[in-house]
Amino acid sequence: MAKRIFNRRASTAVRLTKVYSIGEQVWDKQEKRWYSGDGVTAGGILSGRFFVTFHFDGDAVDEAVFGWFKAPLPCSIIGAQIFAQDAPVGAALTIDLVNGAGVEQTKVSTLADGASKQETIFGAPLVMAAAGEVQAKIKTIGSGTPGQNLTLILICQ
Repeated sequence: MAKRIFNRRASTAVRLTKVYSIGEQVWDKQEKRWYSGDGVTAGGILSGRFFVTFHFDGDAVDEAVFGWFKAPLPCSIIGAQIFAQDAPVGAALTIDLVNGAGVEQTKVSTLADGASKQETIFGAPLVMAAAGEVQAKIKTIGSGTPGQNLTLILICQ
């Protein structure tokens, strides 16, 4: 039986029988969380790409862990996009992914010194099992201005 979810954009209850468009947000009542992007289907698989968004408010802090994603089904994280309201100055800002046990996965995304947005595609994807967990960990910050109000978007498939 397909999960019942709440479609935030259409404000109607729907079944997981369609592929949602990029940017469309979907509420999963069972998991009690929002999903966004595309690829959510009733067939029990994730097809195409979908996106998971993490936010870090305020000044970036070295070694801070933020965000949380629990994969509803097996998937791969192929890259990430970083946006900073205030860019890091003096050094690049880097973010690694950590698993549910807090172990760094060496899937590092970089926001160059002075840049406010940047995309990183990993050389090899981070493969996640169903119910696998991932968080983000800030590894380096700008030496003058650390970077502020970060958004990290994981590119998944």
